[in-house]
Amino acid sequence: MYEGELHTLNDGSTLMLFHSHESGDDYLTNAICCGELLRALSHALQIEVADSGITLQLQLGLTLGENLSGLSQIDLLLTETAQDALALSQHSRNLLLVERRINDDPLIRQRARIRPIASPEGACCVERLMEPYPSMLERQLSRMHESNKG
Repeated sequence: MYEGELHTLNDGSTLMLFHSHESGDDYLTNAICCGELLRALSHALQIEVADSGITLQLQLGLTLGENLSGLSQIDLLLTETAQDALALSQHSRNLLLVERRINDDPLIRQRARIRPIASPEGACCVERLMEPYPSMLERQLSRMHESNKG
């Protein structure tokens, strides 16, 4: 999904890597769009199960790292980058939290509105994507919904 490398962890959580060598300058945009798509899917699912009393909680954290390509899952989990992403996600309540360095990226500043948050220190929250990304995600959600019906 969005050229991400998926790692399912023993506790059922997931770690996704987005590499610049596969997506060029778009790797951060891909990561943020993927996070926002997961948020939208979680919201839609929460609406569907609202009458059941089940509450869904999605925790998303995004950090920057280098030299992570090709690492085994164990080695990946031992990196500071992965630990920071997992720690950041622990503070997320159905929001995509990102480290401040991501908001400093000039391309990301053109593609998303990200604001600092009080806790944890150094974290920011994705408020919204800039066009054309919201429209693209909406179309993707519609296609997913239609394919689920059929």
